[in-house]
Parts: sequence; structure tokens; C-alpha cells
Amino acid sequence: METRLCNLRKPWVEEKEKLIDFGSGTKWSDVEADETTFDRKNAGQLAPDKATPIMWEQWCGIVKRGHTDTLVLHRLTPKMSKSRHQAQVP
Repeated sequence: METRLCNLRKPWVEEKEKLIDFGSGTKWSDVEADETTFDRKNAGQLAPDKATPIMWEQWCGIVKRGHTDTLVLHRLTPKMSKSRHQAQVP
């Protein structure tokens, strides 16, 4: 159910993002940007490279300072990585 609701919201959000203006074009505007990692999955034997089986879900957010209605989120596409316990073993 949650996936269906997200799929319904997505076109509306993408259309509203086109209307967001982070500045007037003649002066600077303060914005905040940050990236965060929400989830990781161990792809194990499904990974293209067996040495790098960890897939990450990362997002970048940008918002005009003091105007939460201008929040824009973009899903990032990070590279797969080694799991930490594998990376530490010589």
C-alpha cells in the first residue's frame, strides 16, 4: 500500500518541483543541501562483482533556508561497495 501511495505522489511532486525557484535570478538565495543514506542491501551472489556486494540507497535534499515548501529530493546512484567485515580481512 505504501509503494502505491508513493507512486501516486511521485508525478505530483515532480510537477511541483519544476515551479520551485531558489532565487530571483538577480540576487543570491541561501539554500541548504545534504545527502543521507537510508538503507543498504547485501546483494551477495547477485552482485556483478562478488567483491562489492553492498548496494546503498542515498538521497540528496536541497531546500531554501526558511522555506520548507521548496524541498527538492533526488535519489543518488552510488557505486556498490565492499562490506566492512570483508574489507578489513587481509
